[in-house]
Amino acid sequence: MDSNQYIQLLKEQIEQYRKENRHLEFKTNHVDPERLGRYISALSNGACLDNTEAGYLYFGVEDGTWNLVGTTFEPGKEKARGNQDLEIYLRQLISPKINFKIEEFFDENGKRFVVFTIPAAKEEPTCFMGIPYVRVDSSLTDLRPFTEWMREIYDSQKDWSAEIVPEATIDDIDLDAIHV
Repeated sequence: MDSNQYIQLLKEQIEQYRKENRHLEFKTNHVDPERLGRYISALSNGACLDNTEAGYLYFGVEDGTWNLVGTTFEPGKEKARGNQDLEIYLRQLISPKINFKIEEFFDENGKRFVVFTIPAAKEEPTCFMGIPYVRVDSSLTDLRPFTEWMREIYDSQKDWSAEIVPEATIDDIDLDAIHV
């Protein structure tokens, strides 16, 4: 996406939700690497529970007011434990491996924003340092005590064999498979 698309998506999400939720989080500036890892886990799991394709962590949005203030957070320059690059550190400690994206964009006034786009968990919870997290109201917490939510994530994979293919005809069916 380009800057215009991202700023439009951000404004739509603020307008639609008017608050943070299980798959949407706003920060003004950097948070420590461990907390960031927990957010990635929580937003991935929350996106699954909310039946959305991805969770979003935006930097540059004032918490509570949702004012677009911009950020000075530069993930590519941040270091984590052991002077390791932040992104490498996070990718090593997130399991199963998910392809989250980190992108920056600008609004029409030149304010800079950063967004982490985090795919929804599939078939198993997304963990950070072996622990799955979730947001409950405004709290970031361990997902494991929420057994119903854990079960929902484990049952989240679509059964492709039950999908309807609109263009398919009887000629597309394998006769050998039908006999089996």
